[in-house]
Amino acid sequence: DPLLNRIYQTALWTFENLSLGDYVVDCPQRERRGYGGDAHATMDTALDNYSLGAFYTKWAQDWRDVQQPDGDIPYTAPTYSGGGGPGWSGYCITLPEEIYHRYGDTRILEENFPMMQRWLAFMDTKATNNILQRWGGDWDFLGDWLWPGASGSNDKTDDELFFNNCYWIYSLQRAAQIAAVLGHEDQAAQYRQRATEVRQAVHQAFFHPADNSYVSGQQNYLALALLADVPPESLRPAVWQRLEHQILVKDEGHIHAGITGGALLFKLLLDHQHSDLIYRMASQTNYPGWGQMLNDGATTFYEDWHYRWSRLHSSYLYIGRWFTEGLAGIGNPGEAGFQHFTIAPWIVANTSVTNVTAHYDSLYGRIAVHWTRQGDKLELQATIPPNTHATLRLPGVAAGSLTEGGRSPEQSPGIRALSHEAGKVVAQLDAGHYEFSARLNPAP
Repeated sequence: DPLLNRIYQTALWTFENLSLGDYVVDCPQRERRGYGGDAHATMDTALDNYSLGAFYTKWAQDWRDVQQPDGDIPYTAPTYSGGGGPGWSGYCITLPEEIYHRYGDTRILEENFPMMQRWLAFMDTKATNNILQRWGGDWDFLGDWLWPGASGSNDKTDDELFFNNCYWIYSLQRAAQIAAVLGHEDQAAQYRQRATEVRQAVHQAFFHPADNSYVSGQQNYLALALLADVPPESLRPAVWQRLEHQILVKDEGHIHAGITGGALLFKLLLDHQHSDLIYRMASQTNYPGWGQMLNDGATTFYEDWHYRWSRLHSSYLYIGRWFTEGLAGIGNPGEAGFQHFTIAPWIVANTSVTNVTAHYDSLYGRIAVHWTRQGDKLELQATIPPNTHATLRLPGVAAGSLTEGGRSPEQSPGIRALSHEAGKVVAQLDAGHYEFSARLNPAP
């Protein structure tokens, strides 16, 4: 798909222009600051495509260095100045956790966990009745930033208050997971309990039962509510349905999110294998969208959807992760370090995407995926590095049609198990190279 290829290549080229000085700047020509909010939009795209463990480990040290005596963290590092909010300072949790997730090395968690504890303690001082309150000046409590139609100023709305409270819950969740990895079970339990208390208060304060929504009901706010598990279990399907309706009907398939909100929206959609919704956003060629920028002559992605400011910026680079993690389906759920990973490509017969070639360079070696679809015929090659194993999930495969290397899967020595789950063929693969063929069921 020529448009999707251009989006991917432009995302990488934009990132390369922003990461030349030991941290990732917002833009190279104006502020040149290492914003934590923007880093949510760039980090996964960067780690999917470049070997940046040392690069980000150094940046984590910068965030430790700028932390204030009261536990607060400025919105940029190592540059101190610049506006932001909890989604900027909270990068102190996101960065170490993601590096651990990629490389399986607990040292970065150990080194940065005290910083996380002090920041979360600071956040607690800004809450009343389990609801985070605004603090500071006009540039100290930003929520999402630069969504379509945004004015570029701090509007002090309920949307912003809701976003930051959800981000606080999300940070507590992640800190609990980190504490558990490090063996600090008491601290993990405390963070889980605190997240539960805040979650209940936030749901009660902001939920709209008439349409199963929160605040203005835009994509960014619904996505973060779901990431933070704000809806009670009984309401989660309805809130998911409301989010899908917002994307497909209200916003006519377009993205409606900014820097931090968009990054978290894409995380949610990829975690739940909703490449169908991302594809709709990525395929748009009018406002707002990446395709619109490219059709209007962009060679790097811009700061905002309206072209008002910087023409080379970090804002919307989160789309770059979809190509490796969504289209090719190379993922690492549940385990750190890619010793076990998944290959769950998005293959749908009635789209413009007919073949995908991608790889990810893990510490164990290169994970490679190539798939081609011609009509109802699917061919997929996968390389699993030594000392690893993978779970392959292929959607829509007709019963009995799957072969590997021209033989039935049961005869392939590297396939340890084969099953069917929710319309997918699921195979457990040992290290090696595989060549699958199958027939696809008709697309709905």
